[in-house]
Amino acid sequence: MGFAREPRITAIDLQATIAGRAEVPPVVALAGGGLYKGWRCACAVVWKNTKPEEPNPSPVERPFGLSEYVASASAIVEGDIISRRAVIRYMSNVRGGVHLGTAKSRRQEKAFTSRIAALESAVNILTVHGLLYELVSIGQAVAQAPDSTLLIETFRHRKVP
Repeated sequence: MGFAREPRITAIDLQATIAGRAEVPPVVALAGGGLYKGWRCACAVVWKNTKPEEPNPSPVERPFGLSEYVASASAIVEGDIISRRAVIRYMSNVRGGVHLGTAKSRRQEKAFTSRIAALESAVNILTVHGLLYELVSIGQAVAQAPDSTLLIETFRHRKVP
């Protein structure tokens, strides 16, 4: 559409929020940040047998380029980082029924979904499964970005040849 750079998305930086807070990684951490039924939850973190130096950190929110945003941490499970792209892919595959690609890619997708499936019901945020809340947070961050509004307005006023 002729823009000089990719869209900027302001969202929670989960890795920056929990970095250096404890000797061991959290059991589970979710970035969140979305609004649900009037509540906003950001950086839900569960630590096991450790006491973080700062028990109640302020969530780090910063602008990301779109590519960086979808590659950034949406969840951390026992040290494994699950990107926002992976959450979107998981939810579209498992909850949305999207199955694209070859038989080999479907086998890889099955391995991927089984790895993340345990997380889906492990954490509930505001009575919603943690990954569903993550997906809502991702959608809201993208939809509410000023660059998204600019892109929509550009499409709206674009003259079709």
